[in-house]
Amino acid sequence: MFANGIDLPLLLIWGVIVIVPLMVFQVGVESMILSQRWQLGFRTLLRCVFLANCWSLLAGIPVKIFNAWLYSLVLPADLAGFFARYPFAVILGTMVYLLVTWLVESRYLLKWLGRGGHDFTRSRVWSAVLLANLATYSVLGPVHYFATRPIHNIREFTLDTRWASQPPTQIIYVETGTKHLKSVHSDGSRPDTIVPLPVVDYQLSADLNLCLFRGPDGFLHMFHRNTGEQRLVWKTKERFLMEQVAFSPTGRFVAWFSESAQRLEVNDLQSSKGWTHALAGDRMRTRVVWSIEESKLLISTSGKTVVMQVTPESGLQELEVLPEDLPALLPVYGRVGWSSYSSSGDEWGPDYGPDVHADLKAQTFPSFTSSFRLYRTNNTSTRIVSLSVNPGLLHFPHYDFTFNHPSFLADGHECLFETRNDIYLLDIERKRVGRVTHGHSFILLTSRYSKKAP
Repeated sequence: MFANGIDLPLLLIWGVIVIVPLMVFQVGVESMILSQRWQLGFRTLLRCVFLANCWSLLAGIPVKIFNAWLYSLVLPADLAGFFARYPFAVILGTMVYLLVTWLVESRYLLKWLGRGGHDFTRSRVWSAVLLANLATYSVLGPVHYFATRPIHNIREFTLDTRWASQPPTQIIYVETGTKHLKSVHSDGSRPDTIVPLPVVDYQLSADLNLCLFRGPDGFLHMFHRNTGEQRLVWKTKERFLMEQVAFSPTGRFVAWFSESAQRLEVNDLQSSKGWTHALAGDRMRTRVVWSIEESKLLISTSGKTVVMQVTPESGLQELEVLPEDLPALLPVYGRVGWSSYSSSGDEWGPDYGPDVHADLKAQTFPSFTSSFRLYRTNNTSTRIVSLSVNPGLLHFPHYDFTFNHPSFLADGHECLFETRNDIYLLDIERKRVGRVTHGHSFILLTSRYSKKAP
């Protein structure tokens, strides 16, 4: 509950703390009502009602799984619809719990009454158990809602962001579904396609004409937007990062560091020639950056930076250059950085943490609380903006709303963040949130997403 990992002893302790008072309440209230309806002793009923509740508790496990599936059908995948429809989903899920509880407890109590020689009609048993459970659920239903409801202090959710500040900010992102690399402005205007191919991770030239990207196949590809030409550059099983790869100003040359081969490789896309240079390093500490000169690139690893000269005739040559004489870097923007995550699929790459603007800090927590928070760095206890989504199986985060990647826009009045499928814009002063587009893995053309000097 308090960490990214599951602490089973801690989970068990909290489970006991929660379940004991709930069980005492349920057994006490139900025994009292059944005692009056059946004219049986209160203490006589305590044990059998407790056992009946134990059976309904076990039956609640598959119901929990069923309700998680039900929520996925009922709840929309956008924040505005999700928060609006959540009360209806909880009412529906609670009714499922009530129905199963009533059926399980009635069947158990029928058998118990039969063994005890009590000649009650089925309707008398079923109606009494229903009344008892309605009494407890009238209390536990609201408790369940308030304990698991999404929490936020947003004043308005919108389906678009036409209200965004002007002039709007350009956003580069991967479209959900097609996985094409696209562009849109923060007010939803001027949508454009940059790479009409499936893209997972990427880096772009400042004019958005050249794109070096990793596809779902895990291979490195080069795309020239002005000609529409796409080339497979590196066919590999390595999990490489965008810091390990680079392209020259015209896109003729592409370089990458191979961790498995421990070498730098450069490919001439014009002549299909290739060259290699032995280089010791690891993917989490090796950066390849091209300079503004077509023939020079910089490589840093293990605290050392070298400049390589590329010529089609002689290949690669290491140059002796003083630190103050290092060539200027080619402006490149993309999913850069060494903080990374991995999975069994194709989803690996940078994992952007908190963002800070002046005294404001935006942070996401994608684990149990699945939340977005914005606060002042000199007063962390008071949250200016808070969004928390916590329903689903075992109250783990709702899969569609795993918040991540907060990023302030230039003026500091707005902040972007994304969920699994959508990119949202927050108006901080008005506490308004709207969906910019259906996508993820966004970048801005700012220094946060530019390749840095080694």
